[in-house]
Amino acid sequence: MCKPFDGSTIDQIDRWSKSVLVSRARSTEEKALAAFFAKRNVTVHKKDSCSPVGYVVHYAPKNVDTTFAYVLLVSILCGNSNAVRLTSDGVIRERQESLINEINSYVGTQTEIAPKEENYSLNAKLASNCDVRVIWGGDASVNEIRKAQLQPWAREITFRDRRSIALLNADLFLKTPGTHKKIANDVLWMQQASCTSTRGVAWLGEDKTVKEAIEVFVSLFGQLEFGAIERFVVVQSQAIERRKILGRFDSIVNVVCSKDEFAAQVQGCTAPGVVIHSHVDDLGLIKRFKDRSLQTVVELLTEKQRLELQEMIIAERVCDRVVCPGRSMEFGWIWDGYDLVSHLTHTIGSNVGIESFFDDPRSRESEELASHADRALRAGRLDEAKKHYSEAARLEEANALDVPGNVPRVRSVLAISAVSLWLKAGKCEEAYRAASLFLVNPDILTFEGRTELRTLITRVRE
Repeated sequence: MCKPFDGSTIDQIDRWSKSVLVSRARSTEEKALAAFFAKRNVTVHKKDSCSPVGYVVHYAPKNVDTTFAYVLLVSILCGNSNAVRLTSDGVIRERQESLINEINSYVGTQTEIAPKEENYSLNAKLASNCDVRVIWGGDASVNEIRKAQLQPWAREITFRDRRSIALLNADLFLKTPGTHKKIANDVLWMQQASCTSTRGVAWLGEDKTVKEAIEVFVSLFGQLEFGAIERFVVVQSQAIERRKILGRFDSIVNVVCSKDEFAAQVQGCTAPGVVIHSHVDDLGLIKRFKDRSLQTVVELLTEKQRLELQEMIIAERVCDRVVCPGRSMEFGWIWDGYDLVSHLTHTIGSNVGIESFFDDPRSRESEELASHADRALRAGRLDEAKKHYSEAARLEEANALDVPGNVPRVRSVLAISAVSLWLKAGKCEEAYRAASLFLVNPDILTFEGRTELRTLITRVRE
């Protein structure tokens, strides 16, 4: 183990990141992983006053070869010792093992690969030694692994069966053709094996407009040139045969069902290459997803609809993420409701006053950058001003996310500052993303803070 966010570890992972990004032989998924861990993106999330949590055991998924590496690399950055139990699937296992060995060749802290067999005795041995257990898999896999009980002090992070959908205003969809390819990416990336892949689209609007929007959506996949589309395999289950097939283009089957069936059909459909559509009257259908199975919502909505969605999420925790079109596959330091750095480090208690958060190096640097941006703006150097505002917003947001829930006033002040800076930078999507991220946990914000963040959201697309 080493100190969390040690400079040498950050540099080692950054060198690995650069090697992947410059290679033409690497997949889109691998390059997305590498870009996330570039030094520029890592340093702003550095956490002080903490130590490694210890020994972390990761159970890799059977359907995606790179996803588990996000949490593995966060754990390495947090200074932990790590072991990975890979899937028994030959092709996926080979790719996962190759990725771990490649990371090990760059990083001083070596990640162990657990024995290949899958049995209770191995799970029990791993459980008895670990401080954190990370499970990627379906509900059945999670329940099976949990038969091996953890030590009383150990923690667990589970990434289970989840589904993701899009809430699209049909009129806005037709009027913004620039979003079409972005939505297609939300559907197609990861061969629909990821929990973030859009499996259903709920359309809002008049009957005629919705029908036209669905026709455009269906034709979209025949018009786009998408390099990975040949890899898609469509498996039509008996459930799909009972539904009305609207159309088939390339590797996507588009299925229309009633609004009452939508949630159940999306939850029950495991066939890759299937998108389920439904015309809905309001946003309330997202409450019908059972067992907190709804993970990501891609939204293209009016301001009124967006605010209604925010209120619903805050009141009832109907999903974990709300993103703009094209952003569903972007990983985050908070995932499925877990603050990964907090879960993978041990926080050292302190009686330091709340002023320490405002004196954080990131906050000081953010203030300096914002001051530079103000001067550039007054001098008419708009591009320079936007660049400085963006850097300031990124630092301020990272600092705000590290503020614990017992000081909501500080978290609120920094959150509002971060969102305001994103707006000054002209980054409306980033402003909306950041505000939504803070509002997902409203209890650790003040009433005034929640109100101001919602007000800022209404400004995003004015």
